[in-house]
Amino acid sequence: MILSSNAHADDGAQLAGLLVRPILALGRPAFADALLEVAGAVVGADLVSAFSIDGDCRPHYRLSSAVAELGSSFAQRAGARYATDYWQSDPGLNQLVQAHRAGSGTVVCQQAWNQIPHAWYRAVCYEQPQLVDRVSVLGAVGGRLFLFSAYRRAVHGCFGSGEIRRFTSSADVLMALVSRHIDLAAAQPQAYACAPSALEEQLAERFPALSLRERQVCAGIVRGLAAKDIARACDIEPSSVITYKKRALAKLGLPNQRALVAQWHEA
Repeated sequence: MILSSNAHADDGAQLAGLLVRPILALGRPAFADALLEVAGAVVGADLVSAFSIDGDCRPHYRLSSAVAELGSSFAQRAGARYATDYWQSDPGLNQLVQAHRAGSGTVVCQQAWNQIPHAWYRAVCYEQPQLVDRVSVLGAVGGRLFLFSAYRRAVHGCFGSGEIRRFTSSADVLMALVSRHIDLAAAQPQAYACAPSALEEQLAERFPALSLRERQVCAGIVRGLAAKDIARACDIEPSSVITYKKRALAKLGLPNQRALVAQWHEA
């Protein structure tokens, strides 16, 4: 259900004190956790995720963070899997895109778990981790579309009207932060994308035969990044991404990167 567009409220000023940490963390790995802290304070969020949206409305996973009860591993894997497998089954994304195209500007949509008709998407992304509600904002910054979502666990119940109002009044600020972080992260690959991450540590544990570069490339693939984005993030040539991918797949005995993603999500 679309809730609002182009909303501005006085309580947006209350964000000032909360924004110090994410502003200082822009372009760095700590940004996702800082953004979760803001969303937790504003609407009681247990998980956040952000995506850039291309011209075909396909989302590209950029970041996520979750409370300890869910874990960063789940947040990363859920975000990557949404971008590769489930986005077309998401009625909320379709509503947001249609409202934006109709000229509504920045739009906010709330979607409860039981409003999702696709059974497998609902089970994997909501029922299994016990998430019951999501509020998302879709907006354009610098001519590009970005999607930011906050989720609530069953133990906390669905978002209330006051929390939705605060989220809506914060929508433009959240879009600006997310877009700026993505730009800075891309411009500082050594400081962000190729820094040791929970995902790479998990890859190292599960697939110890992989080299550092092979793990970094595999991590990018699991996150749903294109080869050119992985190359930019790790400061290597696109041809090197292909080489490392081939080496990793050979070591793991997998025929293609879809098999890699499938095997990763089966764990």
